[in-house]
Amino acid sequence: MRQKLARATIKEVASAAGVSTQTVSRVINKRPDVSSETRTRVEEIIDKLGYRPSALARSLIQQRSFTLGVVTAGLRFIGPSRTLSGITSAAEEKGYSLLLKELPQFDTADVTPIFQALRDRHVDGII
Repeated sequence: MRQKLARATIKEVASAAGVSTQTVSRVINKRPDVSSETRTRVEEIIDKLGYRPSALARSLIQQRSFTLGVVTAGLRFIGPSRTLSGITSAAEEKGYSLLLKELPQFDTADVTPIFQALRDRHVDGII
């Protein structure tokens, strides 16, 4: 059985740095209202612990997933694969990730279950 990787939490960073979680949040979000000494200390602890902000927690707070659903077919063909490559590049420039659903064939009649599955994942839009 695979062990779950332990992730450092914002509370652990705050405790190790001797600051509040709000201060750690301010450092992460590059807010100017943190002294340079405190910012440096918190950043060192973040690096030491390998802390990474949770995209899931952020999406819950912001009510956005920063994920786009893409429905496609025929990725083995050059046209659809180049289109997907372009979508990926544009999305990443704007800070979005993609959730890809590939249709079994181009003329799939009922795509409602696929759209519903993407909505269930709270994507911000569907292409």
